[in-house]
Amino acid sequence: GAGASVEGDRVRIPAWMVEDAIRKAPSRVVLGKRNGERSVFLEGDKSWFGPSLDCIDYLDPITDERTRFTSEHCRITATLADALPNFHWSMIIGMADNQPPDIADRVIVRQALTYCEKPLVFCCKDTNSERDIYEMALLICGGKENFEKAPTIVHYSEPIAPLEY
Repeated sequence: GAGASVEGDRVRIPAWMVEDAIRKAPSRVVLGKRNGERSVFLEGDKSWFGPSLDCIDYLDPITDERTRFTSEHCRITATLADALPNFHWSMIIGMADNQPPDIADRVIVRQALTYCEKPLVFCCKDTNSERDIYEMALLICGGKENFEKAPTIVHYSEPIAPLEY
């Protein structure tokens, strides 16, 4: 109906639809720190760096002991990410094994937002968590108007592969 054709389990998207989507996409996305400073400009060929996410284990850099990742480890890694000048954003780093599964994602985000001022990329388990995390971000940056000027969070979501249903 909208311009793509379906043949069995294959969808063919014409070039004009792809070009139209690219033309309509924003030329840049701006992220900000908790204080409202616009700090990451996703545009052109700029590259920005930060740590990865969802570690299950934590390797203590002092003792070399390997343990399950906890919310305390998130405090440590968020503080480190905040201090490193070549990290421009942060991620939630790990899973909070010491928290009830129903709230673990929110606890980790709270830790990351508390101990790192840089923009946060996060994962969460469902739309209720996403809504709560968004509300946390609004509170931290002083309301929706401030958030819209310099968004402090990005939801990293991979629910399914592209074009699967």
